[in-house]
This record gives sequence, C-alpha cells and structure tokens, in this order.
Amino acid sequence: MSAAIKVIRFALSGLCALCCGHWALLTLQDFDRQNVALPQHVWFMLLVVLGVSALAAWLCKRAFFGALLAALLGMILPTVFLPGYSIGYTYWEQRPADAATKQAIVGPTVAGGNFDIKNCQGKLLLVDYWATWCGPCVAGLPHVLEVWDKYHDQGLDVVGVSLDYDAQHLADFVTMHEMPWPQIIFQEKGKIAFNNPIAAANKVNAIPQLDLVEPQSGMIVTTVANGKDLNWTVKAALDALNKKPLAELDIANKRLATVSILPYIFGIAGGIIGALLELFGWRKLSPSRPKLRIVK
Repeated sequence: MSAAIKVIRFALSGLCALCCGHWALLTLQDFDRQNVALPQHVWFMLLVVLGVSALAAWLCKRAFFGALLAALLGMILPTVFLPGYSIGYTYWEQRPADAATKQAIVGPTVAGGNFDIKNCQGKLLLVDYWATWCGPCVAGLPHVLEVWDKYHDQGLDVVGVSLDYDAQHLADFVTMHEMPWPQIIFQEKGKIAFNNPIAAANKVNAIPQLDLVEPQSGMIVTTVANGKDLNWTVKAALDALNKKPLAELDIANKRLATVSILPYIFGIAGGIIGALLELFGWRKLSPSRPKLRIVK
C-alpha cells in the first residue's frame, strides 16, 4: 500500500507541475501584449487563494499537500473544463501615460470600402486584431459573434483589423462564417501582417487582441485579454457609458480594469476540499507510522 501511495503522490505532483506550467504560459501570453508579465491582480489572486488554502490546511491538522495541490488545480480547471465561461468585475483605474494614445482606426475594407472610426455611430467600438491563420483568433470568433448579436442593438459596433496575407482568402472566410462587421486589410507591400499600419501604430505585437474603444474620443476603454471575458466586459463598458456623460467618465485619464473572479472561486474551493480530502481520506488510506520510543 505504501508503494502505491508514493506512486500516486508522485503522479499528482507531476500533474500539478504540468498544470502550473500551462497556467503560467497562458497568463504570460495574455498579458505580454500589455508589456506586463504578471500584473498585480494575478499576484493578489495567488496570495488570496494560497493563503486561504494554507489556513484551511492548518485547521485540518496541517494537510498542506492536499490543500495547495487542489488550490492550484482549482485555479486551472476553469480554463480546461469551462473555456467559454467567465465571471468577473470591473473598476475604473488611472490610465498609464503610455496608454493615453488615441486610436486612429482608418483603412480599406475587404469589401472595397473604407472604414473610419470618426464615422462610427455606436457608443462602443470593439476592434478585433486577428487573422485567419491564427488558431486562437478563429477559436475566439464565437465570442465576438455572441457579443455582436447581443449588444449591437445597444450601441456596440465591431471592426476587424486583419493581419492576413491574402484578401480573397479573408473575404471567403468572412462569408463562410457570416461575419457582418467590416474587415480592414492592407494589401500594399510593406503593410501586410504585423506591418499593418493600424497594428503597428497601436503597438499590437500579438494576436488575438480585443480593444474596446470609445469612438468619439478614440481612447481605449479596456483591452480584453481572453475572449471568454468579452461578454461581461462589453456589458460593463456599455453600462458605464450609458450611466454617465463622457466628460464625467474622464476617459482620457481613466480606463476600465477587469478582473476574472472564477479562478478565485475554484481555487479557494479546491484548497478547502483538498485539505478535507487529505484529512479524512488520504491519511486514512496511508499506513500509520510507528512511533519512535526513546530507549534509555
């Protein structure tokens, strides 16, 4: 029995290491485009989840292994088993000086027209930097279609900034997937892919990137790192723009910050459950260790 327990512990530790590596890569990928590897709220999330889990472990007779392992797995589980679901909250924060650039979204569309953000009639513009050759971009397309169907009548407009190489291929893809919003694409030499003037001017160095822009000011309200967070983020941005006049929001100096709380919920729940499982399950299966006696 003891050998089997050791094998299971080793397997769980390896699984935990792989999951943590996967989660770390996703986090770095999401926030690298903002030139911030691990933002403050990610450190705060780790502190809260692991702290609560450590407290639960201490109350369960120091069941730290089960608590911390389950907490780490809990933070990762939503990305694996609930890839399209997310809940979170938003708040207004001071805009960094390097994020105060107005967005000049102007360019030719694949349909043969021309798009200019100044002519945008909506209250909020979703700028989707993407390409048909980008796997995560295509995988996130259902989220963009969802918010278009749900919020377009409430003031949301969408424009795609395509980094594709072939305009005809893009046109066929747009038709096949019934994407009703305009797609900007440059076909001149030196303006293709990441040399796209709009992407270059707005420092887009990774796709997909989803920017919510207020059309009148041209300022980014917020950048959505994960497509699954798009639904509640768009709702929060539209609610904010509808409640207060643009001048009161001071959007030139403030931006909307978003925090997903699903990892908190799953992480803390996992930590508590893991501590209880180790206390009432794991230790019951493990062979008892003989007590050492001092021989005089």
